[in-house]
Amino acid sequence: MIRAALALLVATPLLLSLTRLDQLLTEYRFQPSSLSGLRVVICGASSGIGEAMAYDYAVGGAHVAVLARSENLLRAVATEAARRGAASA
Repeated sequence: MIRAALALLVATPLLLSLTRLDQLLTEYRFQPSSLSGLRVVICGASSGIGEAMAYDYAVGGAHVAVLARSENLLRAVATEAARRGAASA
């Protein structure tokens, strides 16, 4: 009985926090214009999620600094980011 009560005491704030987080995420509407002029550094930008992030920030007009181990792939990502509208890449 005591364990159940303790579990309820611990779980209740967590559930309330998750519910509030869900509300905030539902209310949030991403505006690409909010990225204009923002300076971002993206590590691992030569492929995968890092590459996608570089392009997303570029579309919004951010200054995008990309880092990765592969120079050739990185140059291609920087070129594409600039083509998509990055303030600088």
